[in-house]
Amino acid sequence: MLVFTACCFEIGPRAASVLWNSMVIPLLPQTIYGAIWYQGESNTHNSDQYACLFPSMIKDWRLKFHQASMGATNQNFPFGFVQLAGNQNDSNRIAGFPAIRWSQTAKYGYAPNPKMPYTFMAVAMDLPDFKSPHGTVHPRYKQDVAERLGLAGLAVAYGEKGLSYQGPYPTSFNTKTKDQLVIEYNHGSSVLDVRSNNGFENN
Repeated sequence: MLVFTACCFEIGPRAASVLWNSMVIPLLPQTIYGAIWYQGESNTHNSDQYACLFPSMIKDWRLKFHQASMGATNQNFPFGFVQLAGNQNDSNRIAGFPAIRWSQTAKYGYAPNPKMPYTFMAVAMDLPDFKSPHGTVHPRYKQDVAERLGLAGLAVAYGEKGLSYQGPYPTSFNTKTKDQLVIEYNHGSSVLDVRSNNGFENN
């Protein structure tokens, strides 16, 4: 069985066609267990569209791999992806990657979800590399991302029980005053590292 990573694809008509034809079509007859998708920053300018395109692409890949392998590849094979990491070191900005991160999950905020079954996501918004020589969208340090993908894959792709793999997960919220929103994560069982009091969206 082959497990592969599709890296740095842009979902756009021309670029997607070139990459699909040269990098994916030759693999279609292979029997694979799952796929991992990394990046998506090129779609930031149209995040609403990405929320529809990404789940549709996953369905299409599953169908084509299943058909080309004569049914050897599961029609619902596990599909993992990496959330976009921080891109700009400015907690006062509210534009940029927050919208595309939301769209990466088809606007559910988590995976798997009803529009994206058998998927898993490695949370990465807390793993920026603002000084990367390859640009901030390409952090140099992938160990944490790999560990998170592995943990999520064990839970979703291999069905291991009792794993906390979805990152700090909001479990409740309330408004103490008109100016104060209190969000609880993981039923209060996780200690969070507050890195800025200027906002909570990471660009």
